[in-house]
Amino acid sequence: MIQISIINSFILMKRARPGDGRTSVAGNHLRFRTKLAKSLLTATESMTPQRPATVPDTPSVRGTCNPYSPSHMLSRMPGRKRPCYQCAQNGDKMPSGRTRETVYGCKLCNVHLHHGHCYSKYHENLK
Repeated sequence: MIQISIINSFILMKRARPGDGRTSVAGNHLRFRTKLAKSLLTATESMTPQRPATVPDTPSVRGTCNPYSPSHMLSRMPGRKRPCYQCAQNGDKMPSGRTRETVYGCKLCNVHLHHGHCYSKYHENLK
């Protein structure tokens, strides 16, 4: 997806600058990519991290909200069906071997969960 985005950006820039020759950034794909990489590295270096960039292996709202908050509500999540987090943790799978999917979840936690047992079990673990 990133490669396609870069190529599409290059094509759009070429169309926006039809008079530029092959020696310009718009006329040479390698120069375009080089300039893009340098600008991304410069932007990354100027950002000061406030905390280490770690990707949690489980979704969690610990420390970010009150687990007893009434804002935890089961509702329809935006987008398509996604695997239920609690079913994946329990190893519950459909006969095809895929994890069960749902369009519902907790918007506050940003986690897809089935209503009933999965929703309750996930929020019990927050307390």
